[in-house]
Amino acid sequence: MRVSKLWGVKNTIRSTRKLSKFIFLLIPLFGFLSLTLGVVSFYGQNTGDLSVRVDNFSGHSIRLSETEDFDNPRTILRYPGMTFINQASYSGILAFHLQSVTQTNGYYLPEVLDRDKELVAFSFYVKNMNQTATINRINYKIMFEELNNHIEEHLRIMVVVDGVRNTYEYQPFRLNDVETLKFRSEQIAVDANIFELGAGNHVKVSVLIWIDGYLEEYLTENIKKYTEEELIGGSLKLNMVFSVEGE
Repeated sequence: MRVSKLWGVKNTIRSTRKLSKFIFLLIPLFGFLSLTLGVVSFYGQNTGDLSVRVDNFSGHSIRLSETEDFDNPRTILRYPGMTFINQASYSGILAFHLQSVTQTNGYYLPEVLDRDKELVAFSFYVKNMNQTATINRINYKIMFEELNNHIEEHLRIMVVVDGVRNTYEYQPFRLNDVETLKFRSEQIAVDANIFELGAGNHVKVSVLIWIDGYLEEYLTENIKKYTEEELIGGSLKLNMVFSVEGE
């Protein structure tokens, strides 16, 4: 099946000398557990490019919604894909986007053209549908399915659960004043938990994904680990999975 959508990086927001650079972030996701972030149209379904899904095994326990009242609880949410995304910075994400993302339901900035965006973000709610039982632990992972051209080394992923945020990257503490957690392994970027979600209760989850231009400079100029040419054309596939581990 021909790929019809992709995410990528066209230029850094701080330098015009990189206007001709393309680092494509390709994310077709095809997990099968409780919650899956996916680019669906890559496989021919006419259902949108980005999906959040609850599988058959966990559907009785959790539901998704873009609104807090859960007037339309669902097992899948879908969002459009992107053609490319500009490089950004950690400080810029905090200053200009984080609050707006967490206060927005659904897909962030749907009216903005892809060429003007510098992150991919969306928010939704996860609810314990049980009437009496508490879910003791919901584990969520964001996993690498495919990587090339070192794209993971300047990728950043922020996950915010009910206002508590964690930011993950390949190797933390590379830049001053940036607090991040290390990707769990070569296969798993994020591995975290939501504890003690009471019967009928819900949490809000926001996911922000961007390519950090400062890290590219760090890799190519500060430590000279790679050349710019070695980073061009990088791509990856991600799979985000929420699973009920105990009820």
